[in-house]
Amino acid sequence: MAWEFAQVPLFAGRPSWPVCVGAAVNDAAIILLATAALLRLRRRADAAFWFGLAGVLAAVAFAIELRAMLTDHWSYSAAMPMVGPVGLSPLLQLPLLGVLAAALCHPWSPRAERTVS
Repeated sequence: MAWEFAQVPLFAGRPSWPVCVGAAVNDAAIILLATAALLRLRRRADAAFWFGLAGVLAAVAFAIELRAMLTDHWSYSAAMPMVGPVGLSPLLQLPLLGVLAAALCHPWSPRAERTVS
């Protein structure tokens, strides 16, 4: 949620705190679903899983931002650094926080490479 509030100045119209909380909940759900789906596909948290998770979350973030821009759901302030048609901050948010959250929840033990049943 801290990231949502930190990037408020980068959006036009200054989103309110309920909007930021809702966005954080949506992001958490997306991260949880992507992590669970990739663990089911990969069956283990190896390097391919971590890079895959970052890639999937970056693609989802790009799609969300592009759709929001095309439908005028929100817009950016002049302070937002851009990557093509979307803002850099929201583009980095899902992959960085998603991988961080998954890594913090990963059981770092000698059996960390165990398979998921």
